Amino acid sequence: MGINTKKQFESCKLPVYGNPDVKVKVLPEDIGKFREGISVVRGAVWNWLDSIQGTTEKVKDTYEIGKAHTQSTVDYIQNDEGVLPRLAVIGVSGLAGIVLGYKGGPMRKAAFSTFAVISATSLCYPKEAVALTTGQYEKLRNKVQELRGKSDSDDKSS
Repeated sequence: MGINTKKQFESCKLPVYGNPDVKVKVLPEDIGKFREGISVVRGAVWNWLDSIQGTTEKVKDTYEIGKAHTQSTVDYIQNDEGVLPRLAVIGVSGLAGIVLGYKGGPMRKAAFSTFAVISATSLCYPKEAVALTTGQYEKLRNKVQELRGKSDSDDKSS
């Protein structure tokens, strides 16, 4: 019937691997002054980055520790059943606002301390702060809509 014409190849002689007999000649590249300058700058930047790597890691560790301590303190203040820790935080925040506004006049002191007290209160009582803010926003929105409705009806009657 037919003659078996199967050809067998070794894996290195398959056409996928190309022709291994070709020799590659590498030519030296002429590096210009610009590339030499870039290389010097890049080397200096890498040396500087290597020199501050320890400091960077220390700052990162300190930041992570501070973040964890702050989060645990906030959780303690928000979830504590007692009122005294919350009152202490709010009172100290008000005093800190007065100290921060020390060089200004009485309005600056009042503004800084008010902002600090409001911020500390919303930190200590987050659910109540959201409810109060949402309620006041709804009242303001309804009042604006009411005033717009009256002014629109006044414009139509004119």
